[in-house]
Amino acid sequence: MNFKTVEQDIRPILEASEIARADDMVLYERYARRKIGGLNLGVNWLAKVFSDRNFRILYGIAPYDTVSRVRRRLQAENEDLRPSKEYIEERKKAERDYREYAKRGGGNIE
Repeated sequence: MNFKTVEQDIRPILEASEIARADDMVLYERYARRKIGGLNLGVNWLAKVFSDRNFRILYGIAPYDTVSRVRRRLQAENEDLRPSKEYIEERKKAERDYREYAKRGGGNIE
């Protein structure tokens, strides 16, 4: 898979969607949907994308890790393609909450 091609495919998605900038799963779903060109593959099409390498090859869909890696590089180079400051703060808070949860050995988070 050519990284430049993946970059050309995901850049417009990042430019158009703030949630895709912040969530790799959303980005990958939108990327894969574009690659299959709107074919109606039923409700389990995304499971097929993740589980069937030959399907990905047939439609030219890069692996999830590649899309994530390219997204990180694009965001490092382009501030406009990064998630909002509010989202970043929300993610940091969730991480702090999880660390507290893990220190306590589980239980309720508030």
